Amino acid sequence: MKHKLYLFGALLSSIWILYFFGPFHKTKSKPKVKVNIKPFIKDSHLILFNKHIHHWLIFFVIFIIVTILDNYKPMNIYKIIQGYSFVMVVHGLSYKDRFDFSVKE
Repeated sequence: MKHKLYLFGALLSSIWILYFFGPFHKTKSKPKVKVNIKPFIKDSHLILFNKHIHHWLIFFVIFIIVTILDNYKPMNIYKIIQGYSFVMVVHGLSYKDRFDFSVKE
């Protein structure tokens, strides 16, 4: 059962990626859906301390936190979040600029 929940999270993440990023991705591209919340989010990019925080890094942190929580108090939602986060990390690491934290003006 838990593996199915993990796969369900991965499926949800894949649908999200196709919707927001499209089937192809280019380095330094802007997502199809643009969210702007000044001063932290510009064209759906999280900007902190004048650095672009990639989605793979955010979801890596989420994955680690949820894995720790799951070890102390297992819950089904944790498996879904782990599957979702794992796919988001893999997707983010597939970009050539995955370690470039500079802000594009």
